[in-house]
Amino acid sequence: MVIYNKHNYLPKYYKTLPEDDISVFLKDNLHHICFEGDFKFIQESKIGDLTLDNLSLYIYNRLGKLYFEKSTIESNIFNINKLQIKKLAEQGFKIEFPSTIERPGLIRESYINVRNKKVSKRSLVMYYRGPWRDYKNTACVDIFHFKVIYKVIQLLITNNNFKSFNDIFIVHTDTDREEFSFFNEFNISKKTGDRFIEDTCLFSNTIHFNVGELPDLYSHTQPILSRSFIFNDYHLPEIDDRFVFDAIYPEVVFRDNFEYCRDRERSYNNNITSWEDIFNDESLKKNILRSSNFKNVYKVVENLVSILYNLDNVLSSSK
Repeated sequence: MVIYNKHNYLPKYYKTLPEDDISVFLKDNLHHICFEGDFKFIQESKIGDLTLDNLSLYIYNRLGKLYFEKSTIESNIFNINKLQIKKLAEQGFKIEFPSTIERPGLIRESYINVRNKKVSKRSLVMYYRGPWRDYKNTACVDIFHFKVIYKVIQLLITNNNFKSFNDIFIVHTDTDREEFSFFNEFNISKKTGDRFIEDTCLFSNTIHFNVGELPDLYSHTQPILSRSFIFNDYHLPEIDDRFVFDAIYPEVVFRDNFEYCRDRERSYNNNITSWEDIFNDESLKKNILRSSNFKNVYKVVENLVSILYNLDNVLSSSK
């Protein structure tokens, strides 16, 4: 079920749900994208005590995985990062990248200081972007999915299942106003400006759940993109299907009596549009409903991890 309707905010929907353990667990973790699918997945799974850690471990154990020696991981990371330094040095550590679609033609620039990060570390970065109008009460990505994805990736890294990564952290758009309490549970970077660009582009690969600027593409590192970039006509020649995971996350409101502002920053068929317009069009709605995130959280994680292994293999072969 898609919880998107300017007259049907999430708290109102939550009141219609039962108070069993699974429903309360999902509501407490700000679930919104596909309640029925995730409820059924949890109900049919043998998780034990219903916690995020236990659920994430259950999903991790079901995934197909590889294992690498720590020395192999350390060597790969060092060589991959040194190659990026070499390429950045050729352009004076300056990157130029196009701004977002609401400001077409604008080119931004940033300077990278490689001394600000350790060459022995390579990170997967999860980028949370909150809608600009009300950072505290609206979300783009499903926060329940976001939490589980983080914890599963953390397990993959801790258990040496990737050969090109040994770290994970979260960045978000506005550290002063995006105040969901769940940010306190995880490794968060609150850097801004050029330091933010370094976090998401230097010795790292960033997972973009929603559309926006992609300085990564111009920093000699490969971003991981959700299918939102394709669905919203965010067509860039550099987008590589091997690094696009099958998820589209519409915005949702987390409080009642909220005057929803129509977000005109999205493009579809060369027309600037909003999520409200999209969900009033049955063909567009069906396009979204085919994404893995409308099946259950396991399908989302499984798909994303397969894409991360694509990236892992490409990085380790590019030395």
